[in-house]
Amino acid sequence: MKRIITLFLVTILFLSFIFLQTNAQNPLLSITFTTITPGGYFSPNHILAVWTETESGDFVKTHLVYANARKQHLYTWNTEPANGNEVDAVTGATQTSHRTYTVTWDCRDLDQNIIPDGNYVLHIEMADTHSQGPLAEIDFTITENVFTLEPPDETNFTDISLVYNPDISSIESLKTEKELLKIYPNPATNFVNFGFTLDKDEIINIEIYDEKFVLLDKIVSNKSFYRGQNIVSYNINKEISDGTYFVLFSTNKHIWFGEKLIISK
Repeated sequence: MKRIITLFLVTILFLSFIFLQTNAQNPLLSITFTTITPGGYFSPNHILAVWTETESGDFVKTHLVYANARKQHLYTWNTEPANGNEVDAVTGATQTSHRTYTVTWDCRDLDQNIIPDGNYVLHIEMADTHSQGPLAEIDFTITENVFTLEPPDETNFTDISLVYNPDISSIESLKTEKELLKIYPNPATNFVNFGFTLDKDEIINIEIYDEKFVLLDKIVSNKSFYRGQNIVSYNINKEISDGTYFVLFSTNKHIWFGEKLIISK
């Protein structure tokens, strides 16, 4: 009898786990901004850090750090509460030119827990000299609702945009009224084309995510495209197995996520 009860409880726990996994939310915050030099003496080379804190000043997570030998000159990021923490952050070398940056965040903290609803502050720090560089602080509020936030331009940070969706797994597609992105052939085997038409010259990002919304490959990263019709051909990464995937397509100020790509090799 005890064995039956134990098996019953184990079954219930297993089914509960599957239910929670299946119904778990998959939030996504996309952060876009363009840097402008403050005229430091190693400009256009510059270093950059992006991180989030709570409204009360508790550290949540660093999203991006582009710095090499000059990392110590990100003075604010290196002090409390961030303390130079770059766990799970996107990292890279010192940047050699100013451009538009796009950061995507699954809204999980260092313990991989989805952050609760509340007020947060996004911090952006940039330096092109051996002294404190420009800082931007952007307040935003996480709720159960989708939002798009476009703060006013700052002296050294322009075209700032935050786009948040609390559960992108429930969205079939986020796009403009006209069909922005064409994916063909779809299903795809060894390669796939991404076709899109731009109203003006734009900096584009195209990325592939799996069904758990984990980034698998960056097809195009901050690349300039001309106004008009454009086609990007992609040889499918051999490490990406058969399945259904999601494509993120973003421009300077907007992000579209949810176009499905089916791979069947």
